[in-house]
Amino acid sequence: MEGLPGVLANSVGGNCGSLGNLASGLLRRDNMFSGKKVIVLGGAKSGISAAQVLVKLGAEVTLTDIIPLHKMPEPDRSALQQMNIRLVTGSHPVTLLKDADLIVKNPGISPEIDFLQSAKEFGVPWISELELAWLVTSAEVVAITGTNGKTTTTALTGEILACASRPVAVGGNIGIPLTGISFGKGPEWLLVVETSSFQLQDCYQLHPRVAIFTNLTPDHLNRHKSMENYLAAKMRLIQNQDSEDYAVINLDDPILARQSFGRGQRIGFSLQPGEADCYTEDGWFCWRGARVAPTSDLALPGEHNLQNALAAIAAAMVLKLQPEEISRGLRGFAGVEHRLEFAGD
Repeated sequence: MEGLPGVLANSVGGNCGSLGNLASGLLRRDNMFSGKKVIVLGGAKSGISAAQVLVKLGAEVTLTDIIPLHKMPEPDRSALQQMNIRLVTGSHPVTLLKDADLIVKNPGISPEIDFLQSAKEFGVPWISELELAWLVTSAEVVAITGTNGKTTTTALTGEILACASRPVAVGGNIGIPLTGISFGKGPEWLLVVETSSFQLQDCYQLHPRVAIFTNLTPDHLNRHKSMENYLAAKMRLIQNQDSEDYAVINLDDPILARQSFGRGQRIGFSLQPGEADCYTEDGWFCWRGARVAPTSDLALPGEHNLQNALAAIAAAMVLKLQPEEISRGLRGFAGVEHRLEFAGD
């Protein structure tokens, strides 16, 4: 997208500068959190997982949640207290910011709340749990975003990639917290991740090897205020890609089809041949003129699921999977029960 860097900078406001000042010291993979004072803003599964991982990395962690302590589930409370994680509940006191180094924010919390506005004044930057998950892993990342189809595409991509020789872990913006599956995984792993605009809005160093865009239509505009801001949040997925990375995009989507995608290699998919790298033709999923697998291998009905499959196949092809592995993954995929992600290894 023309002018993308400026749009991205505007979308994050003052937090961008604060994080930039911190990047040279805190956000490195070598002992990046050891001795740092980190606030986890928001509990639930993702916050608890983030707090536990941060403690394992040597951080001094405070978890703050708006709900009262007595309403926090006992198992969660006990798990946090056993790891010496400080709990502050019922409110988010501004006093927590006085000596904080970083905030890890639940994606459901608006950046407009008073606590985060005060964080800007104190010079304390914040990131999302998705960014933390990236910082604590060495796995190669395949990340999926879009307005619709993310969950199915994420699960199907994981199913297909698991048919090759590399270990695969799969997660999303609901269900199993990403930090729980990413932490400690080495470069031999593939991490397949569903990402939302709320998560991406607070990412700065996330660098997926493969970024998949399923489609884009106006959504969450009550949070993002405009379609431009929503698009800018989504485009954070590719802001750190380089010429060795891939942006897999749906050419049947009019918004995506007219965007540019940074420095990564653009890989298009479509229900029709034409300019697409990956497409359907005469009952086959095809890749650059070659048949990969019959569309009958996919049990899920509907053109939207054909598009989801094309996105997953395109990712598999750039990651050097063989057609027989892709076919096996398609045949083994039965859909996503209740739209929840899974984790595998």
